[in-house]
Amino acid sequence: MGLPDIYSITVEGAKNFRAAIESEERASWAWMGKWGWILDEYKAINRELAQLKEGRIVEEAVTEIEDNRTTRPYSETEGHEYGFLTKKPEFRLEIFSSPGLTPLPKTLHPAQFYKLLDELMEEKMKKKKI
Repeated sequence: MGLPDIYSITVEGAKNFRAAIESEERASWAWMGKWGWILDEYKAINRELAQLKEGRIVEEAVTEIEDNRTTRPYSETEGHEYGFLTKKPEFRLEIFSSPGLTPLPKTLHPAQFYKLLDELMEEKMKKKKI
C-alpha cells in the first residue's frame, strides 16, 4: 500500500484494501466461469503439438551456399549512390517467366484484354485437342 510502517494503516485504509482484494477474487472466479474453457483448449492443443513433435522427422542440415560476390568498392558519392550494385552483372536480377509468355501492354483497354484472353483460351483449347 505504500505505507512507511505498520502503524500508519488506518481502519478505512484496511477496509478499502480488503474490499479491493475481495473484488479481485470475485473477478477471478467470474473470469474462470466465463473463459475457463479456453485453458482446457490450450492444454489439448499443447498435447497435440507435443505428439506431432515426437513423430516429426528431422530433416538434414541445410548446407550453406558460399557467396563469393563482393559489394566493394563503394561509390565515391556522399550518399553512396543508390543502385551502384546493378552495374555489376553478378548482382543483376534474373527474369523468370514461362516460355511463350509475353508481357502485357502498358495500357490495356477492356477490348484488348478480352481479345487477348480469347487468344489465350484458343491456344489452351488447341493444346488440349492435340
